[in-house]
Amino acid sequence: MRYLLVIPLLLLSIVVRSEVLKPTEPTVELTNAVDSLIHSLNDVYSGSSFRKAYLLPKNKFAVIFNIEGRGRGNNYQQYLAVFSRSQRSKHISGETYEHYGPVKYSLVGLLNVGGKSAGSIKTESFEYRDSKLIFGVEHGRWGSKLIKSAGLPIDSKYVTISIGHYGLSVE
Repeated sequence: MRYLLVIPLLLLSIVVRSEVLKPTEPTVELTNAVDSLIHSLNDVYSGSSFRKAYLLPKNKFAVIFNIEGRGRGNNYQQYLAVFSRSQRSKHISGETYEHYGPVKYSLVGLLNVGGKSAGSIKTESFEYRDSKLIFGVEHGRWGSKLIKSAGLPIDSKYVTISIGHYGLSVE
């Protein structure tokens, strides 16, 4: 009986700490960083038409984008990139800092999260909790590449992507 009371409290604490993320308008600097990344992934035939940016805590941004038509094919690949925002600062006194110079976005991690017939992540809404992104999964014709790579059960409806200091990992 005691355990029946604990389970709803645990679920409530999880709901309270999670945050549903909404798309945000990217800055010019972030757009340039994303364009540079996409350019390095593209070949001469491919392009990118879909992208969404989301503001995360701790000056980080998650960007979801597609690259279409690689190798003259009728296909697309979906990617998740996380960028960290930084700017030089000078210590004034106590807890006061003066920021100066250009804003720079550094790539924290990049992950191929799906593509045509390989499933994808749902970008309408997802959650951020404890440096982790929780996405709904759309299964493609051949299941979900992301679910298979994570070793999760085939019928999983959600996938968790952890943001570390040096990259992204699927759990």
